[in-house]
Amino acid sequence: MIEEFRISQYRTITSVRYLLIIILVPLLINQLSKNLLFDPLVKGWWINKPSEVFLNSSQEERALAELKRFREKIRFEVLVKKTLELSIVATEEKLKDKATQIIYKYKIESAEAVGNIFADIDSFSIYFYFFSRSRPRTDSYFKVF
Repeated sequence: MIEEFRISQYRTITSVRYLLIIILVPLLINQLSKNLLFDPLVKGWWINKPSEVFLNSSQEERALAELKRFREKIRFEVLVKKTLELSIVATEEKLKDKATQIIYKYKIESAEAVGNIFADIDSFSIYFYFFSRSRPRTDSYFKVF
């Protein structure tokens, strides 16, 4: 009776430990690899890459909508005399600055998305490694009876 209880307790502890390792280790690896490895590498490469700004068309649409809202905001402020009437050159300069800010914002967003993909692949490989490595051990624990 006591021996059965000890075996049951050992199985329970082993199972809980195994589940915690399978759940927590990939999550921890994901966060560490994303923040310490992939984000700095991908952001450094992606931001300096001159050709691609947007990762997909929805980002481009959101950026254009944001720039359009900014342009309309400037026109509205001029109409209600909140600001002095701006010259065409000054307005274009403000729009150019805002466009540069929007491009930088969406480059960061794209780089983070790519970094997340690499971190997810890394986490999946760690999960697969733990699962494949631990399988024979767990089978031997349940062969007691």
